[in-house]
Amino acid sequence: MLIFSCHDCRYYIDNILHKPLKMKLADVPFYIDMICQDLSYDDFMEYHQGLFEGICNDEEISKKFSTITNSHQKFIEVLKNNEDFWEFFDVGCAKWASSLVVMAHSQCDDVRMRAAKNNKLIAHDLMNDKSPDVRASCIYASTKISDVLLNDTHHYVRAVVAVKSEEYGLKLMNDSSDFVREWCAKWEVCARQYVNDKSLKVRWNALYQHKNLAELFINDESADIKLLCFHIDKSFASKLKTDLDSKIRKNVLVELPEMAEYFLNDESEDIRNLALNKLNSTK
Repeated sequence: MLIFSCHDCRYYIDNILHKPLKMKLADVPFYIDMICQDLSYDDFMEYHQGLFEGICNDEEISKKFSTITNSHQKFIEVLKNNEDFWEFFDVGCAKWASSLVVMAHSQCDDVRMRAAKNNKLIAHDLMNDKSPDVRASCIYASTKISDVLLNDTHHYVRAVVAVKSEEYGLKLMNDSSDFVREWCAKWEVCARQYVNDKSLKVRWNALYQHKNLAELFINDESADIKLLCFHIDKSFASKLKTDLDSKIRKNVLVELPEMAEYFLNDESEDIRNLALNKLNSTK
């Protein structure tokens, strides 16, 4: 014998009669539980759409939804794997200041991040959040927050501060973290100072973002950096054709087969053979 709750009966009758019922505040927990179940597409969309419309049109429903989902482990788990769920927050809850305040206390980092991005006062409250991702999401809310997080203990937070403006980039240009300096390379004035940086990633990023600086990097110790310079400006072939690294000389030959005759006398047998093949293929 099947036993139906009052909610089950209501939705069963609703489905039979095909007369959608307007969502009520008391329905919120049930709707949340239902969209976390393994439902058919049609059933899922019915509850999803009903809940979404309720959140968008009723501040109390939105606030209750935020309150429940703050610690609803099943919902949080599903939220991480279902992009459709984010519209509840991004389109619905974001409309209501009261919901954003509740979201600021969510157990889910991404929900707190959204609260911070949508409300400057909340951003100030969350700038000391335990999560570096949440702290980073507060940075664009105000200069005061940026000034505080400039010295954050986490490299990602400092990196986000660095790309906010050239002024912050300059302040963090000599940061001990390679990751932060990579992000500082967004600014050309910083990139110019990274010609001799100890980190290959920092030098690469500086050159990649500011290709006009290739001439400064052409003498880099890394073959990858020199080859990037060559791909930016083929005129560097005249310098790189005599490079000690055969990988670089071979790249020059591959990219500029018209130089094949020059490489017939290369010390590398592999390069000499390649040059000969290039010449023969043009005959």
